[in-house]
Amino acid sequence: MMAVRGNPGWSSGETVTKKRGLIVRQWALFIILIYPFGVNMKKRIAAYVILLIVCASVLVSFVIEFFKSEEVDGYVRQYREEQIAELYLQDIQKKSKNDNESARTDFEKTDKAVIKEESIIPSDQVDLNYTDDNYEAIGGVKYTPDYAAGRLDCVLEIPKIKMRRGVYTGTASEIQHDLDIWMTTTAHTDYVLGETHYCIYGHNSPTQSLSFNDLKNVGVGDIFLLTTEDYVFLYDVTDFFPQWRELVKKDITDNFSLPADKCFIITCGRDQYRYKDIVVEGTLREKYTIAEWNGADQKGMLSEISRTTIPAVIKAKKIGTNISARLEEDRLQIQLSDEVGNPLSGAVLCITDSDGLFLKDISESLITDENGSVNIPTEHFSDGVLYAVGVLEMDTEQYEIPADQEFRIVFGSRKLEVSQKEVEFESTAGDYYMILWICLMVLLLIPMTVCIIQIVRLVRRKERK
Repeated sequence: MMAVRGNPGWSSGETVTKKRGLIVRQWALFIILIYPFGVNMKKRIAAYVILLIVCASVLVSFVIEFFKSEEVDGYVRQYREEQIAELYLQDIQKKSKNDNESARTDFEKTDKAVIKEESIIPSDQVDLNYTDDNYEAIGGVKYTPDYAAGRLDCVLEIPKIKMRRGVYTGTASEIQHDLDIWMTTTAHTDYVLGETHYCIYGHNSPTQSLSFNDLKNVGVGDIFLLTTEDYVFLYDVTDFFPQWRELVKKDITDNFSLPADKCFIITCGRDQYRYKDIVVEGTLREKYTIAEWNGADQKGMLSEISRTTIPAVIKAKKIGTNISARLEEDRLQIQLSDEVGNPLSGAVLCITDSDGLFLKDISESLITDENGSVNIPTEHFSDGVLYAVGVLEMDTEQYEIPADQEFRIVFGSRKLEVSQKEVEFESTAGDYYMILWICLMVLLLIPMTVCIIQIVRLVRRKERK
Protein backbone atom coordinates (compact mmCIF):
# COMPACT_ATOMS: atom_id res chain seq x y z
CA MET A 1 0.00 0.00 0.00
CA MET A 2 1.31 3.44 -0.91
CA ALA A 3 2.31 5.43 2.13
CA VAL A 4 0.30 8.55 2.81
CA ARG A 5 2.03 11.50 4.37
CA GLY A 6 0.33 12.71 7.48
CA ASN A 7 0.38 12.52 11.24
CA PRO A 8 1.25 9.02 12.63
CA GLY A 9 -1.84 6.88 13.21
CA TRP A 10 -4.02 8.63 10.65
CA SER A 11 -5.57 6.71 7.82
CA SER A 12 -5.57 8.19 4.34
CA GLY A 13 -9.24 9.14 4.66
CA GLU A 14 -8.68 10.78 8.02
CA THR A 15 -5.72 12.68 6.58
CA VAL A 16 -7.80 14.15 3.75
CA THR A 17 -10.62 15.00 6.16
CA LYS A 18 -8.25 16.70 8.58
CA LYS A 19 -6.60 18.70 5.76
CA ARG A 20 -9.96 19.79 4.37
CA GLY A 21 -11.12 20.79 7.83
CA LEU A 22 -7.97 22.83 8.38
CA ILE A 23 -8.38 24.62 5.05
CA VAL A 24 -12.06 25.32 5.75
CA ARG A 25 -11.24 26.77 9.15
CA GLN A 26 -8.47 28.95 7.71
CA TRP A 27 -10.71 30.35 4.99
CA ALA A 28 -13.56 30.81 7.43
CA LEU A 29 -11.31 32.86 9.72
CA PHE A 30 -10.11 34.93 6.77
CA ILE A 31 -13.66 35.60 5.53
CA ILE A 32 -14.86 36.56 9.00
CA LEU A 33 -12.08 39.10 9.32
CA ILE A 34 -12.77 40.81 6.00
CA TYR A 35 -16.49 40.03 5.58
CA PRO A 36 -18.45 40.47 8.85
CA PHE A 37 -21.61 38.41 8.64
CA GLY A 38 -24.69 39.79 10.36
CA VAL A 39 -28.22 38.76 10.86
CA ASN A 40 -29.27 41.20 8.16
CA MET A 41 -27.72 43.41 5.55
CA LYS A 42 -27.98 46.59 7.64
CA LYS A 43 -25.76 45.14 10.34
CA ARG A 44 -23.23 44.00 7.77
CA ILE A 45 -23.12 47.49 6.24
CA ALA A 46 -22.84 49.03 9.71
CA ALA A 47 -19.93 46.71 10.55
CA TYR A 48 -18.05 47.79 7.43
CA VAL A 49 -18.77 51.46 8.10
CA ILE A 50 -17.44 51.17 11.65
CA LEU A 51 -14.31 49.38 10.43
CA LEU A 52 -13.83 52.02 7.73
CA ILE A 53 -14.17 54.87 10.26
CA VAL A 54 -11.66 53.23 12.61
CA CYS A 55 -9.10 52.70 9.81
CA ALA A 56 -9.65 56.23 8.48
CA SER A 57 -9.14 57.70 11.97
CA VAL A 58 -5.90 55.79 12.44
CA LEU A 59 -4.72 56.80 8.96
CA VAL A 60 -5.46 60.48 9.63
CA SER A 61 -3.52 60.32 12.89
CA PHE A 62 -0.61 58.68 11.04
CA VAL A 63 -0.66 61.39 8.37
CA ILE A 64 -0.72 64.16 10.99
CA GLU A 65 2.22 62.67 12.88
CA PHE A 66 4.03 62.04 9.59
CA PHE A 67 3.83 65.67 8.49
CA LYS A 68 4.75 66.90 11.97
CA SER A 69 8.02 64.96 11.88
CA GLU A 70 11.39 66.63 11.32
CA GLU A 71 12.16 64.32 8.42
CA VAL A 72 9.17 65.50 6.41
CA ASP A 73 9.94 69.07 7.40
CA GLY A 74 13.37 68.52 5.90
CA TYR A 75 11.94 67.23 2.61
CA VAL A 76 9.51 70.15 2.37
CA ARG A 77 12.23 72.67 3.11
CA GLN A 78 14.59 71.17 0.55
CA TYR A 79 11.85 71.19 -2.09
CA ARG A 80 11.23 74.89 -1.50
CA GLU A 81 14.92 75.69 -1.68
CA GLU A 82 15.13 73.78 -4.96
CA GLN A 83 12.28 75.94 -6.27
CA ILE A 84 14.17 79.09 -5.27
CA ALA A 85 17.24 77.90 -7.16
CA GLU A 86 15.10 77.01 -10.17
CA LEU A 87 13.44 80.45 -10.07
CA TYR A 88 16.86 82.12 -9.94
CA LEU A 89 18.07 80.16 -12.99
CA GLN A 90 14.88 80.95 -14.89
CA ASP A 91 15.28 84.64 -14.11
CA ILE A 92 18.88 84.54 -15.31
CA GLN A 93 17.70 83.09 -18.63
CA LYS A 94 14.97 85.72 -18.87
CA LYS A 95 17.46 88.48 -18.09
CA SER A 96 19.85 87.14 -20.74
CA LYS A 97 17.04 87.05 -23.27
CA ASN A 98 15.99 90.61 -22.41
CA ASP A 99 19.59 91.80 -22.66
CA ASN A 100 19.93 90.21 -26.11
CA GLU A 101 16.68 91.78 -27.32
CA SER A 102 17.72 95.14 -25.90
CA ALA A 103 21.14 94.95 -27.57
CA ARG A 104 19.54 94.03 -30.91
CA THR A 105 17.05 96.89 -30.67
CA ASP A 106 19.81 99.29 -29.74
CA PHE A 107 21.88 98.19 -32.75
CA GLU A 108 18.93 98.79 -35.08
CA LYS A 109 18.50 102.30 -33.71
CA THR A 110 22.15 103.41 -33.74
CA ASP A 111 21.58 105.55 -36.83
CA LYS A 112 18.83 107.46 -35.01
CA ALA A 113 18.83 109.76 -32.01
CA VAL A 114 21.16 108.95 -29.11
CA ILE A 115 19.40 106.75 -26.59
CA LYS A 116 19.78 107.47 -22.89
CA GLU A 117 21.74 104.82 -21.07
CA GLU A 118 18.91 104.01 -18.69
CA SER A 119 16.45 103.48 -21.54
CA ILE A 120 18.57 100.62 -22.90
CA ILE A 121 17.47 98.47 -19.97
CA PRO A 122 14.06 96.96 -20.74
CA SER A 123 11.18 97.90 -18.46
CA ASP A 124 10.64 94.24 -17.60
CA GLN A 125 14.27 93.68 -16.61
CA VAL A 126 14.57 90.85 -14.08
CA ASP A 127 15.66 91.86 -10.58
CA LEU A 128 18.15 89.17 -9.60
CA ASN A 129 18.66 90.79 -6.20
CA TYR A 130 15.13 89.74 -5.24
CA THR A 131 14.58 93.04 -3.44
CA ASP A 132 10.82 93.23 -3.85
CA ASP A 133 8.16 91.56 -1.71
CA ASN A 134 6.26 89.73 -4.45
CA TYR A 135 7.58 86.26 -3.74
CA GLU A 136 5.99 83.42 -1.82
CA ALA A 137 5.63 83.78 1.95
CA ILE A 138 4.66 80.77 4.06
CA GLY A 139 4.10 80.92 7.79
CA GLY A 140 5.67 84.35 8.01
CA VAL A 141 8.87 83.18 6.30
CA LYS A 142 9.64 84.61 2.89
CA TYR A 143 10.75 81.72 0.67
CA THR A 144 13.02 83.72 -1.63
CA PRO A 145 16.64 84.81 -1.26
CA ASP A 146 15.26 87.65 0.89
CA TYR A 147 14.32 85.17 3.62
CA ALA A 148 18.01 84.52 4.00
CA ALA A 149 19.92 86.87 6.21
CA GLY A 150 22.37 87.41 3.35
CA ARG A 151 21.92 87.12 -0.41
CA LEU A 152 21.92 84.44 -3.07
CA ASP A 153 25.42 84.35 -4.54
CA CYS A 154 25.07 81.51 -7.05
CA VAL A 155 23.31 78.19 -7.69
CA LEU A 156 25.14 74.91 -7.10
CA GLU A 157 24.21 71.93 -9.28
CA ILE A 158 25.65 68.44 -8.79
CA PRO A 159 24.21 66.19 -11.54
CA LYS A 160 25.53 62.96 -9.97
CA ILE A 161 23.24 63.30 -6.93
CA LYS A 162 20.55 65.37 -8.73
CA MET A 163 21.09 68.31 -6.41
CA ARG A 164 20.32 71.97 -7.12
CA ARG A 165 20.58 74.55 -4.32
CA GLY A 166 21.12 78.26 -3.94
CA VAL A 167 24.38 79.24 -2.24
CA TYR A 168 23.94 82.20 0.09
CA THR A 169 26.53 84.65 1.38
CA GLY A 170 26.83 87.75 3.53
CA THR A 171 28.39 88.68 6.85
CA ALA A 172 29.56 86.04 9.33
CA SER A 173 26.32 86.32 11.30
CA GLU A 174 24.25 86.11 8.11
CA ILE A 175 26.08 82.98 6.97
CA GLN A 176 25.53 81.37 10.37
CA HIS A 177 21.85 82.36 10.29
CA ASP A 178 21.43 80.73 6.91
CA LEU A 179 23.11 77.53 8.09
CA ASP A 180 20.79 77.51 11.10
CA ILE A 181 17.84 77.24 8.75
CA TRP A 182 19.45 74.42 6.76
CA MET A 183 20.52 76.42 3.76
CA THR A 184 23.67 76.02 1.66
CA THR A 185 26.10 78.90 2.17
CA THR A 186 29.57 80.12 1.46
CA ALA A 187 32.04 79.25 4.19
CA HIS A 188 33.61 82.71 4.35
CA THR A 189 32.46 86.30 3.93
CA ASP A 190 35.33 87.36 1.64
CA TYR A 191 35.01 84.88 -1.22
CA VAL A 192 34.60 86.28 -4.73
CA LEU A 193 33.74 83.53 -7.19
CA GLY A 194 36.32 83.52 -9.97
CA GLU A 195 38.76 85.74 -8.02
CA THR A 196 39.42 83.69 -4.88
CA HIS A 197 39.04 80.04 -3.99
CA TYR A 198 35.47 79.21 -2.96
CA CYS A 199 34.09 76.95 -0.22
CA ILE A 200 30.47 75.89 0.19
CA TYR A 201 29.03 74.64 3.47
CA GLY A 202 25.89 72.55 3.85
CA HIS A 203 24.37 70.20 6.40
CA ASN A 204 24.48 66.41 6.49
CA SER A 205 22.27 64.38 8.82
CA PRO A 206 21.49 60.68 9.26
CA THR A 207 17.89 61.43 10.32
CA GLN A 208 16.80 64.33 8.10
CA SER A 209 16.81 65.18 4.43
CA LEU A 210 19.44 67.90 4.21
CA SER A 211 21.49 69.49 1.46
CA PHE A 212 24.60 67.31 1.46
CA ASN A 213 23.28 63.96 2.72
CA ASP A 214 24.22 62.39 -0.62
CA LEU A 215 27.59 64.12 -0.99
CA LYS A 216 29.28 60.83 -0.01
CA ASN A 217 28.18 59.46 -3.41
CA VAL A 218 30.18 62.07 -5.35
CA GLY A 219 33.57 60.92 -6.60
CA VAL A 220 36.57 61.88 -8.70
CA GLY A 221 35.53 62.28 -12.34
CA ASP A 222 32.11 63.78 -11.56
CA ILE A 223 31.31 67.44 -12.22
CA PHE A 224 29.39 70.29 -10.63
CA LEU A 225 28.26 73.73 -11.75
CA LEU A 226 28.07 77.17 -10.14
CA THR A 227 25.77 79.62 -11.93
CA THR A 228 25.81 83.36 -11.23
CA GLU A 229 24.02 86.26 -12.88
CA ASP A 230 26.79 86.54 -15.48
CA TYR A 231 28.68 83.24 -15.67
CA VAL A 232 28.51 79.47 -15.42
CA PHE A 233 31.54 77.81 -13.79
CA LEU A 234 32.04 74.13 -14.66
CA TYR A 235 34.20 72.15 -12.21
CA ASP A 236 35.70 68.67 -12.34
CA VAL A 237 35.75 66.77 -9.05
CA THR A 238 39.46 66.15 -8.58
CA ASP A 239 39.49 64.85 -5.01
CA PHE A 240 37.23 63.51 -2.26
CA PHE A 241 38.55 63.09 1.25
CA PRO A 242 37.69 63.26 4.96
CA GLN A 243 39.69 65.70 7.05
CA TRP A 244 39.73 66.85 10.66
CA ARG A 245 37.29 69.73 11.00
CA GLU A 246 39.78 72.10 12.55
CA LEU A 247 42.26 71.50 9.72
CA VAL A 248 39.55 72.09 7.11
CA LYS A 249 38.95 75.55 8.52
CA LYS A 250 42.66 76.35 8.79
CA ASP A 251 43.98 74.80 5.57
CA ILE A 252 40.99 75.24 3.25
CA THR A 253 38.25 77.59 4.43
CA ASP A 254 40.50 80.39 5.69
CA ASN A 255 43.46 79.71 3.39
CA PHE A 256 43.39 82.46 0.76
CA SER A 257 46.67 81.30 -0.74
CA LEU A 258 44.73 78.56 -2.54
CA PRO A 259 44.27 79.19 -6.29
CA ALA A 260 41.08 80.81 -7.59
CA ASP A 261 40.25 77.80 -9.77
CA LYS A 262 39.51 75.66 -6.69
CA CYS A 263 36.06 75.16 -5.19
CA PHE A 264 35.46 72.97 -2.14
CA ILE A 265 32.11 71.53 -1.06
CA ILE A 266 32.23 70.75 2.66
CA THR A 267 29.85 69.01 5.03
CA CYS A 268 29.85 67.18 8.35
CA GLY A 269 31.23 63.67 8.23
CA ARG A 270 29.01 60.82 9.39
CA ASP A 271 29.52 57.20 10.32
CA GLN A 272 33.25 56.45 10.48
CA TYR A 273 34.02 60.10 9.60
CA ARG A 274 31.86 61.67 12.30
CA TYR A 275 34.82 63.51 13.88
CA LYS A 276 35.84 64.91 10.50
CA ASP A 277 34.42 66.86 7.57
CA ILE A 278 33.83 65.41 4.12
CA VAL A 279 35.46 67.55 1.43
CA VAL A 280 34.81 67.46 -2.32
CA GLU A 281 37.50 69.34 -4.25
CA GLY A 282 36.58 70.86 -7.60
CA THR A 283 38.98 72.26 -10.19
CA LEU A 284 37.65 74.73 -12.75
CA ARG A 285 37.40 73.22 -16.21
CA GLU A 286 35.64 76.03 -18.08
CA LYS A 287 33.97 79.37 -17.47
CA TYR A 288 31.08 80.35 -19.75
CA THR A 289 29.10 83.53 -20.13
CA ILE A 290 25.36 83.08 -19.70
CA ALA A 291 24.89 83.65 -23.42
CA GLU A 292 27.50 81.01 -24.29
CA TRP A 293 26.00 78.53 -21.86
CA ASN A 294 22.43 79.07 -23.09
CA GLY A 295 23.63 78.65 -26.67
CA ALA A 296 25.47 75.40 -25.98
CA ASP A 297 24.11 71.87 -26.11
CA GLN A 298 24.11 71.56 -22.33
CA LYS A 299 22.63 68.07 -22.09
CA GLY A 300 24.91 66.67 -24.76
CA MET A 301 27.97 68.34 -23.27
CA LEU A 302 27.25 67.15 -19.72
CA SER A 303 26.47 63.68 -21.02
CA GLU A 304 29.82 63.58 -22.82
CA ILE A 305 31.64 64.75 -19.70
CA SER A 306 29.92 62.11 -17.57
CA ARG A 307 31.23 59.41 -19.90
CA THR A 308 34.80 60.59 -19.39
CA THR A 309 36.63 58.20 -17.11
CA ILE A 310 39.75 58.84 -15.11
CA PRO A 311 42.21 55.92 -15.20
CA ALA A 312 42.45 54.08 -11.93
CA VAL A 313 45.66 54.62 -9.99
CA ILE A 314 47.36 51.36 -9.08
CA LYS A 315 48.51 51.71 -5.50
CA ALA A 316 51.30 49.70 -3.98
CA LYS A 317 50.34 47.59 -1.00
CA LYS A 318 51.14 49.37 2.25
CA ILE A 319 51.79 48.02 5.72
CA GLY A 320 48.73 48.15 7.95
CA THR A 321 48.81 50.09 11.21
CA ASN A 322 46.70 50.44 14.33
CA ILE A 323 46.23 52.66 17.36
CA SER A 324 45.84 51.29 20.88
CA ALA A 325 45.29 53.01 24.23
CA ARG A 326 45.72 52.03 27.85
CA LEU A 327 46.00 53.63 31.27
CA GLU A 328 49.29 53.83 33.16
CA GLU A 329 48.51 55.17 36.64
CA ASP A 330 47.37 58.77 36.06
CA ARG A 331 48.37 58.91 32.39
CA LEU A 332 46.77 57.77 29.17
CA GLN A 333 49.22 56.00 26.88
CA ILE A 334 48.43 55.90 23.15
CA GLN A 335 50.59 53.70 20.96
CA LEU A 336 50.95 53.55 17.17
CA SER A 337 52.31 50.31 15.67
CA ASP A 338 52.28 48.38 12.43
CA GLU A 339 50.30 45.21 11.84
CA VAL A 340 53.00 42.98 13.36
CA GLY A 341 53.45 45.14 16.45
CA ASN A 342 56.52 47.19 15.52
CA PRO A 343 56.29 50.71 17.00
CA LEU A 344 56.12 53.71 14.64
CA SER A 345 57.97 56.76 15.91
CA GLY A 346 57.80 60.35 14.68
CA ALA A 347 54.10 60.26 13.81
CA VAL A 348 51.90 63.20 14.84
CA LEU A 349 48.64 62.24 16.57
CA CYS A 350 45.62 64.31 17.52
CA ILE A 351 42.77 64.00 20.02
CA THR A 352 39.40 65.62 19.37
CA ASP A 353 36.19 66.05 21.30
CA SER A 354 32.75 65.14 19.96
CA ASP A 355 32.66 68.40 17.94
CA GLY A 356 35.85 67.44 16.11
CA LEU A 357 37.91 70.16 17.83
CA PHE A 358 41.46 69.46 18.93
CA LEU A 359 42.32 69.51 22.63
CA LYS A 360 44.50 72.63 22.52
CA ASP A 361 46.54 72.15 25.66
CA ILE A 362 48.00 68.83 24.51
CA SER A 363 48.21 69.27 20.73
CA GLU A 364 51.93 70.16 20.78
CA SER A 365 53.05 66.99 22.57
CA LEU A 366 51.42 64.24 20.50
CA ILE A 367 54.48 62.99 18.61
CA THR A 368 55.19 59.28 19.03
CA ASP A 369 58.51 58.39 20.66
CA GLU A 370 60.83 55.47 19.87
CA ASN A 371 58.23 53.14 21.38
CA GLY A 372 55.56 54.56 19.11
CA SER A 373 53.68 56.05 22.05
CA VAL A 374 52.61 59.32 23.63
CA ASN A 375 51.61 59.83 27.27
CA ILE A 376 48.93 62.31 28.31
CA PRO A 377 47.92 63.20 31.89
CA THR A 378 44.34 62.13 32.53
CA GLU A 379 43.59 65.56 33.99
CA HIS A 380 43.07 66.75 30.42
CA PHE A 381 39.98 64.55 30.03
CA SER A 382 36.49 64.71 31.49
CA ASP A 383 34.79 61.78 33.17
CA GLY A 384 32.90 59.52 30.78
CA VAL A 385 33.20 61.86 27.78
CA LEU A 386 33.77 60.31 24.35
CA TYR A 387 36.93 61.37 22.52
CA ALA A 388 38.62 60.29 19.29
CA VAL A 389 42.31 59.82 18.53
CA GLY A 390 43.77 59.72 15.04
CA VAL A 391 46.86 60.42 12.95
CA LEU A 392 47.72 63.84 11.56
CA GLU A 393 51.09 63.02 9.98
CA MET A 394 53.02 59.81 9.32
CA ASP A 395 54.90 58.00 6.57
CA THR A 396 51.97 57.36 4.21
CA GLU A 397 54.25 56.12 1.44
CA GLN A 398 55.01 52.95 3.38
CA TYR A 399 52.19 52.69 5.92
CA GLU A 400 48.42 52.88 5.84
CA ILE A 401 46.80 55.48 8.08
CA PRO A 402 44.98 53.58 10.84
CA ALA A 403 41.29 53.95 11.55
CA ASP A 404 40.43 56.60 14.14
CA GLN A 405 39.75 55.25 17.61
CA GLU A 406 37.11 56.32 20.11
CA PHE A 407 37.77 56.15 23.83
CA ARG A 408 36.43 57.39 27.13
CA ILE A 409 37.99 57.37 30.55
CA VAL A 410 35.76 56.43 33.49
CA PHE A 411 37.06 57.81 36.77
CA GLY A 412 36.13 55.35 39.50
CA SER A 413 36.65 55.65 43.20
CA ARG A 414 39.90 53.67 43.15
CA LYS A 415 40.83 53.00 39.54
CA LEU A 416 40.61 54.26 36.02
CA GLU A 417 39.25 52.34 33.07
CA VAL A 418 39.56 52.88 29.36
CA SER A 419 36.85 51.79 26.97
CA GLN A 420 38.06 51.85 23.38
CA LYS A 421 36.65 50.95 19.99
CA GLU A 422 37.23 51.71 16.35
CA VAL A 423 34.97 54.39 14.91
CA GLU A 424 32.26 52.43 13.13
CA PHE A 425 29.44 52.98 10.70
CA GLU A 426 26.15 54.17 12.12
CA SER A 427 22.87 53.25 10.48
CA THR A 428 21.22 56.05 8.55
CA ALA A 429 17.66 56.24 9.79
CA GLY A 430 16.20 58.80 7.39
CA ASP A 431 15.23 56.59 4.45
CA TYR A 432 14.09 53.73 6.70
CA TYR A 433 11.91 56.17 8.61
CA MET A 434 10.14 57.31 5.44
CA ILE A 435 9.68 53.74 4.18
CA LEU A 436 8.16 52.66 7.52
CA TRP A 437 5.62 55.47 7.50
CA ILE A 438 4.64 54.77 3.90
CA CYS A 439 4.24 51.03 4.57
CA LEU A 440 2.01 51.68 7.59
CA MET A 441 -0.23 54.00 5.60
CA VAL A 442 -0.46 51.54 2.69
CA LEU A 443 -1.39 48.73 5.10
CA LEU A 444 -4.24 50.86 6.42
CA LEU A 445 -5.43 51.68 2.91
CA ILE A 446 -5.93 47.99 2.09
CA PRO A 447 -8.70 47.27 4.66
CA MET A 448 -10.22 50.67 3.92
CA THR A 449 -10.45 49.77 0.24
CA VAL A 450 -12.00 46.39 1.06
CA CYS A 451 -14.58 48.08 3.32
CA ILE A 452 -15.54 50.60 0.65
CA ILE A 453 -15.93 47.87 -1.99
CA GLN A 454 -18.08 45.73 0.34
CA ILE A 455 -20.24 48.68 1.38
CA VAL A 456 -20.92 49.56 -2.27
CA ARG A 457 -21.75 45.92 -3.09
CA LEU A 458 -24.15 45.55 -0.16
CA VAL A 459 -25.88 48.86 -0.82
CA ARG A 460 -26.43 47.92 -4.47
CA ARG A 461 -27.73 44.50 -3.47
CA LYS A 462 -30.11 46.11 -0.98
CA GLU A 463 -31.37 48.54 -3.64
CA ARG A 464 -32.02 45.68 -6.06
CA LYS A 465 -34.14 43.94 -3.40
